[in-house]
Amino acid sequence: MSVATFITSSLWPLLRAQLEKLPAHQRIVEKALRCLKHAVRCAGEGFKPLLPDFLALLEKNAQLCLHCTYLYAAEWLAMQFGQDEQYQQPLMHLFRQLSAQALQAIQEQSQNIDACCDLVEDCYGMVNRYIRYCPLLVSLSPSSVQQALMVARSAMYVQQREAAQVVFTFLDSCAFVCDEQRPVEPLSNALRSIVLEHLPPLVEEAFRLLMEAPPGYVVGLIESFLITVVQVFRHCAEQWIGRGLLALPPAVLPSEAMKTELLAKLCRSDTCSVSEAVEDLAYRCEQVCLRNRA
Repeated sequence: MSVATFITSSLWPLLRAQLEKLPAHQRIVEKALRCLKHAVRCAGEGFKPLLPDFLALLEKNAQLCLHCTYLYAAEWLAMQFGQDEQYQQPLMHLFRQLSAQALQAIQEQSQNIDACCDLVEDCYGMVNRYIRYCPLLVSLSPSSVQQALMVARSAMYVQQREAAQVVFTFLDSCAFVCDEQRPVEPLSNALRSIVLEHLPPLVEEAFRLLMEAPPGYVVGLIESFLITVVQVFRHCAEQWIGRGLLALPPAVLPSEAMKTELLAKLCRSDTCSVSEAVEDLAYRCEQVCLRNRA
């Protein structure tokens, strides 16, 4: 018996039965789906006839009880089968359902975002994988991207490193979608107006995040995000960043001259200048934050 035959005729029925019987049991779901990840890769083409059944089971179980592992499963399935036209429709349905559920759950916990850091990581990780491996499916799901951008105003406050990284990777990807010099088809035409609507408030929110005195790696992510925004949007970026500086307490930048000088540094094409300006601003925000807490 070949490995593929064993997986499709013996292993898959066993794991499917466990997933159907215990959809709310987190450990069993996680172990079953991790096993299936390796099984699908080993079976390769041999697993394709079972894929519609697997995708339908994921959708059904997620409606009953959303586990982070379902999002991760959608992620690796997109990587493996996203270019296969036969399975793009069910993959798109899975993406829309899981992202809607997860983003709603994240928004509901926005006042304590670190309590759902795993969900943030797996949700935005899934969205990032779909943007990379299934851009057509994402372009056909603009409402999912819009919801992800709206929820990002809360999600960007997550402190866990990996979760923060995937949120800012998503924001960078959305910014690059709007780059007129290097359009990302088919995403650019489908998503540009949505990104232009929601990205400016996110730039402003990044400055408010600095007032929380976040860890150094989060400051680094904000720095990279602002560099991307300046590179892609140029003159518009200056307006957005200017509004972000105005959102800071007066104690951070007491004079207009300081704001003007810092704005000029943040909007330069020289990344070293931007890095220096963000680090200086982060330090000022941290000092004000510590004084307020004292």
